Amino acid sequence: MAEKVLEKIKRLSRDLADSVRSELDLKDHIEKMHNELTHLKKCVSCYVHHKEGINDADESIAFVKGFYEAKSKENKDQMKFGFVGKK
Repeated sequence: MAEKVLEKIKRLSRDLADSVRSELDLKDHIEKMHNELTHLKKCVSCYVHHKEGINDADESIAFVKGFYEAKSKENKDQMKFGFVGKK
């Protein structure tokens, strides 16, 4: 009986260790993605500031989202105003 309890405790310990490792790996991955996305947001903000003069980071992201949404096939009517071809 004691051997069964000991085996069960060992199995639960291994399961717990695997679970903790998985959580730590997930945490590290989320932190890495957060840093990469923060860097991307800064890059997009700088580009939009340079091209369009928009200073706010959130406004820059909204501008880019709106621009590409307007370029999508569903919104061809929005593109007839000729803003895309400007250089």
